[in-house]
Amino acid sequence: MPIINGVINEVRPRTVIGINGAAVPVVNGVQSTGVDKWRMAWNGNHFAPPEPGSVLWYPGVPGQGSVIQDFAESYADSGIDTDEELDDSETGVDCDADATTACPIGSIIVVDSEKMYVSATGTTLTVARGYNGTVAAAHSTNANIWVWIPKNGTIVNATWVQLPSGLPVLNFDGDDYVNIDVALNNLAATTKGTWMAWINLVDATPIATGTPITFGDTNATEYIFFGLLGTTGLLRGELAVAGTQKWQVTTDAVALSDGVYAHIALIQDGTSPILLVNGVQVAQTLGVQVDKTLWFSGCAGLDNGRIGCININSGGNTTFIVNGRKGLITLINTNLTVAQVLSIVQQERHLFNV
Repeated sequence: MPIINGVINEVRPRTVIGINGAAVPVVNGVQSTGVDKWRMAWNGNHFAPPEPGSVLWYPGVPGQGSVIQDFAESYADSGIDTDEELDDSETGVDCDADATTACPIGSIIVVDSEKMYVSATGTTLTVARGYNGTVAAAHSTNANIWVWIPKNGTIVNATWVQLPSGLPVLNFDGDDYVNIDVALNNLAATTKGTWMAWINLVDATPIATGTPITFGDTNATEYIFFGLLGTTGLLRGELAVAGTQKWQVTTDAVALSDGVYAHIALIQDGTSPILLVNGVQVAQTLGVQVDKTLWFSGCAGLDNGRIGCININSGGNTTFIVNGRKGLITLINTNLTVAQVLSIVQQERHLFNV
């Protein structure tokens, strides 16, 4: 295999990206031509998440309409079992309890090793069999039903732009954001985590602060903030509970360069947060250390999530990204190591021409 930028290029066949199993050559005005995307294993329908534990993963695949599709595939036991034997062609799955809440329309269930798409719910699930490249098979009574409810983000104003590599990214121009409230269900109890994204700002030291990823309390000053400070261009991670900052970590120097893509990451390992730029733990200062161990589980008031702005304390959506683009946004429910993040950067950088 060829080695590019010091990374083995596991070339995959060129193929047209399909959305929900269908071949879609143009989505939202973006031509979804197949390109070799390292680390994104094609499973017959879309590129599977590269990092185990991904709670939310937005690869370079536009959704439909105003949706950015989550492909994290983080499955959990639904608490529901099958109430009948299934052959390999039945499209109605009888359940031992009402599955309306546990397995809603649009969710993906797994019985044994077969994935199924849920199109109607209740005590009987109407499903499409053999979903995402799995094989329809027979299943016994009382089989566990595992479920993943895609945490699709709702795009508000942001638009898709396709890079020369073929990868689509989202463009933000001052009043754009993505609503990711749905991710909170899977993050609320976590004590560790990793947030990552590729970002490009026309002005790396913008007049106003911009926020790539945040979670907040709509009616109180409680939040987890990951953003770039106005004027200075410093990268900052910050957590506050009930109006009190618990920790704050800030880079000592400008994080980005004008018009150049960079990979940024915030890692909380349950002991202390750190910031990475292009896979490197750059010089940084942990300025507030009231309780530097806190993460989602210590922020009971969080009720919204945003990509591109912040929403806290009855202020509505504010602190927007201005003249910037973001791609390959990932939220993971555990802490990656610095070496793991650097490896990700090395394997993805060619998509952003850096």
